[in-house]
Amino acid sequence: MRWVLSVCLAFYLLGSSLLQGELRTFTNDFGDSVEAELVEFKAGDSIICMRLKNGREIDAKLSAFSQADQKYIRNCCSNARRESSMTRISSTS
Repeated sequence: MRWVLSVCLAFYLLGSSLLQGELRTFTNDFGDSVEAELVEFKAGDSIICMRLKNGREIDAKLSAFSQADQKYIRNCCSNARRESSMTRISSTS
C-alpha cells in the first residue's frame, strides 16, 4: 500500500513541476513569435522546455524572450515551485 501511495505522490509531484500547459504566443526581442505551451524549467531556470502547437518540444533560453514573456515565465516557475512545496509539506503531515 505504501508503494502505491509513493507512486501516486511521485506522479502528482511530477505533474506539479510541469507548467500550466496552456497555449500562448511567446515573442522574442526581434518580434518573432511562436505559439507554444511551457512544459518545464531546466538548468536553474535559464532554459525552458516548450511544446509547440505541432506537438514538437524544444528547449529555449529564457533570455531569448521579450521582457514581458520572461516575466510571465518566471511567474509560472514561482507558482509551480510554490505548489510543489505545499504538496510536499502537506504530504508529510
